[in-house]
Amino acid sequence: MTPKGYISQALALQASYLVLDGAKKNNNFPSGREELISTGLHQSSTIILVFAIEIALKGLLKLRFGSFRRTHDLKKLYDDIPLNNRKRISEIYKSKLERTDSTLESLLELHKSMFVDLRYLDGFVNVVPNLKFLSKALDSIVNYYNEVKVD
Repeated sequence: MTPKGYISQALALQASYLVLDGAKKNNNFPSGREELISTGLHQSSTIILVFAIEIALKGLLKLRFGSFRRTHDLKKLYDDIPLNNRKRISEIYKSKLERTDSTLESLLELHKSMFVDLRYLDGFVNVVPNLKFLSKALDSIVNYYNEVKVD
């Protein structure tokens, strides 16, 4: 798959997250099942977003190096990107937030294995994912890709 293909897949996953997020906000669930469905939507949204971030990072690595490490670890993938590129992605991320005490690096470290942890549904992990920050992280990676793409 081309780097553009990876980014396209990440954006399609983000669109799926936005649909789920809209359903959750509308809270139009069958009576008596609101909490159960809401929890399931939150887990599904988290899985979709962390997977989208993984795919976007792999797209950047494919663009830069032609390949990437076979891992689901978001922090390892991010660390494989050259430092000057990571700095620019972090700048974009910071510009998207109202508060600036969150860093992209700490977000990815906190959620680094969440795709694997959540997809088996053996129980929710100890980290409560911040979907807004994850979505902003994905936006930042895609925005950076659009700055540097050559196609």
